Amino acid sequence: MAVLQSDKSYAFSDLKPGTYTVTGWHPLLPAERKQVRVNAGERAKIQLLFSVDVLNQ
Repeated sequence: MAVLQSDKSYAFSDLKPGTYTVTGWHPLLPAERKQVRVNAGERAKIQLLFSVDVLNQ
């Protein structure tokens, strides 16, 4: 389960080690996807960035 943190990040718990694809979605913007490798006992971090330029077209 993902939990929203006070800094607007999400924390996922109970993930098994492996490679995951994380998708960020907004109804007006293209989806942003990134792969992340989760290792046992370590934290993994990615940043998803959305471009609002598509809204100006």
